[in-house]
Amino acid sequence: SQGFGCSPIKAVRELGSNRRETGWSLSAVGVNV
Repeated sequence: SQGFGCSPIKAVRELGSNRRETGWSLSAVGVNV
């Protein structure tokens, strides 16, 4: 989750490997953006 604030897309790509993390990641990114 490093650089999540700087590059949310990058974080999502890294979390893409984990479907579970991707779930909350997309939600966090949606709210953040």
